[in-house]
Amino acid sequence: MLLDVKSVAEVCREPKVKLTIFASIPKAQRCDFLIEKLTEIGVFRFVPLDCEYSVIKAKQINTDKLRRSVIEASKQCLRNQFMEIAEPITFTESLQNINESELNLFANVEEGSSGKIVRGPIEKVNIWIGPEGGFSPAEVKLALDKGLKIICVGKTILRVETAAVVLAGLAIHSS
Repeated sequence: MLLDVKSVAEVCREPKVKLTIFASIPKAQRCDFLIEKLTEIGVFRFVPLDCEYSVIKAKQINTDKLRRSVIEASKQCLRNQFMEIAEPITFTESLQNINESELNLFANVEEGSSGKIVRGPIEKVNIWIGPEGGFSPAEVKLALDKGLKIICVGKTILRVETAAVVLAGLAIHSS
């Protein structure tokens, strides 16, 4: 029996929205969980943040280990592309190149803020998630001054990795 291949089709498993998560790094196994789940969900880029209240500071972050975790998670979920792991930056540095054509969301517990992510035609979404102690008052003021929109996913305080996974899912799968 002889087969003749007429065409080859590549399956794209990447979401249409390019989501960047800026987040403080949680401790040990919770960090592994964070990277694994963000990779599986389809996050485009992860930027480790060094915030005022961060438990793990930038100099303690092993980006090579995070990248190895991305490779393992990508194999498991059959992603076409690896989630990018950026080098750690400070919260202030993360706000320096905000693009107004992108949706920029700031995860913070605040009355009247929404858990809905309305994208419309925007294809790039950026979400900032604070450390275990939350963002400092100065960081909150800076984010609001830069025009970030506050988003909240309930009245309870979520761990970094829980907030990241919930918000990533909402951002990527909202219509």
